[in-house]
Amino acid sequence: RRFAQLNEERWQTILDPLKENLNKFEKKIDETYNQETREKAALRKELEQIININRQMSDDAQKLTDALKGDKKMQGNWGEMQLEQILEKSGLEQGVHYTKQGAYQNEEGERVIPDYVIHLPQGKNYIIDSKVSLVNYERFFNAEGDEQKAYYFNEMVRDIKKHIDGLSKKSYHTLTNTPDFVFMYFAFESALFAALQREAGLFDYAFKRNIILVSTTTLLASLRTVSFIWTQEKQRQNITEIAKLGGQLYDKFVGFLENMTKVGKSLESAKDTYQDAMNQLIKTNANGSYNAGTIVGQAEALRRLGATPSKQIPQAILNRAENEENNLLQQG
Repeated sequence: RRFAQLNEERWQTILDPLKENLNKFEKKIDETYNQETREKAALRKELEQIININRQMSDDAQKLTDALKGDKKMQGNWGEMQLEQILEKSGLEQGVHYTKQGAYQNEEGERVIPDYVIHLPQGKNYIIDSKVSLVNYERFFNAEGDEQKAYYFNEMVRDIKKHIDGLSKKSYHTLTNTPDFVFMYFAFESALFAALQREAGLFDYAFKRNIILVSTTTLLASLRTVSFIWTQEKQRQNITEIAKLGGQLYDKFVGFLENMTKVGKSLESAKDTYQDAMNQLIKTNANGSYNAGTIVGQAEALRRLGATPSKQIPQAILNRAENEENNLLQQG
């Protein structure tokens, strides 16, 4: 029984690590594919949210035009608030996928504080800064004559170029691990579209200064791309983890086979030891003479001579000993 217990414990020691690694492997695969299914199901809902956000922001911008008119600080705060709302709804997480108003140093050693730094896998980043130009757009929109419209349009373009020049001088594009451009976000989309339609060189003007002009629609598309990149990165990490677990599982399996081989050898050795012990009991003594008899035969003779044991030698052992002695008689 002790041998059986030790054997069972040894089997348990071999099988438990293998079972544990199998469970980890199955759990990781389930997590990966369940996550992918949930993300696909959520994509349609997120796209609907993006459309609703854009519509709501356009309505809010129109309503706030009068309230914000002439107050540049309020305009800036409102633009940053709209940008933050987009980031929250894009599937990105603050502190993980982006940093709000973090302090950095540009290549001139100056301390700068971009509105938002968007983080990408492998330590890459890009920067978004919010700008709002409402006053001259509102005047342009409500102007009655062509001459008046042209005047306020030129003023609006001048405001936008002033924002571009100011942002370019901050040299955000020189920060570590950033591309050589910065996104300048206009929350009031219709103002930017009007400027780009009537001033064909405006986009190029910004691009030459390492600035890319974006509205709610174009920024949402960019941020959704970033979210997708992070999703792919997470899946890549999951695949790497699955491969790692698979390697560990394979190693455990090899170890299991090695231990099985050792167990087999141990069983063979135990069998040989058992056979040797039995031979000592049922075969003749070392000198090989029949008169010496077998140990079993001698023990049984003691019983017949009057010894009073409390137990009986198993009949199968007695039969084997008797057969051994009969064989010796025939050989003699």
